[in-house]
Amino acid sequence: MTRAGLPRYTERHGWRGGNCRALYAFVPTLAGSIVVRPGDDFRGIGPTCTVRLATHAEALAHWQNPLHAGWIVADDPKEVTT
Repeated sequence: MTRAGLPRYTERHGWRGGNCRALYAFVPTLAGSIVVRPGDDFRGIGPTCTVRLATHAEALAHWQNPLHAGWIVADDPKEVTT
């Protein structure tokens, strides 16, 4: 996944972009736990997060277990773009 495909944060619009079928991991830069959300639901995600494609294990732990086959996740953490 390229950087252009990741959601981005702007002061005016908040989080925007990304693929609605992909699951993204929002990692707070200061403290807290990872939040996994689909590309069309950024409610409650603050501006002080980094974002990347969620791994399969993160999606299982923080979103849906078992994971529906239609979600796009990173199978290997080495594939994750930070």
